[in-house]
Amino acid sequence: MIAAYALTAALLASSAGEEIPWREPAQRLLGCWEGEGLGGEVAECWMPGPDGRVTGMFQLVTNGEQNFSEILIIDDFGEGPEMRLKHFHGDLKGWEEKDEFVTFKLKEAREDTLIFGGLTITFEGDDRLLMDLKMKTSAGVQTMNFTYDRTR
Repeated sequence: MIAAYALTAALLASSAGEEIPWREPAQRLLGCWEGEGLGGEVAECWMPGPDGRVTGMFQLVTNGEQNFSEILIIDDFGEGPEMRLKHFHGDLKGWEEKDEFVTFKLKEAREDTLIFGGLTITFEGDDRLLMDLKMKTSAGVQTMNFTYDRTR
């Protein structure tokens, strides 16, 4: 019976507006960022959503043409915080099937860092952003580095 009361108290505390630690660093993404990565020019813009959710758009431009873009969301979808994203070719044809997306589960959140499985986002001050993405390639897992500067 005591366990039931403890569980109820924990659920009430978490639904009473208790601060969720990942939301504050995720809010630092808000705005637009430009930089280099994947052999081209990269840009991301993030906007606030309800209850601390953030939604973003990414694009890679190589040789003056949009190579691909992504729609991204960081939120708690019921099994803990994660980033979900969908890829699109330059002509807006999707990479993933209609109801599928890529998921990066949040492993750790710090004031200046969000660590997802396969992706680390680090803030250097207010206007510089570093992303390290682990990608599976034919040569094995490689880390792709992105460096962004805030533009707005």
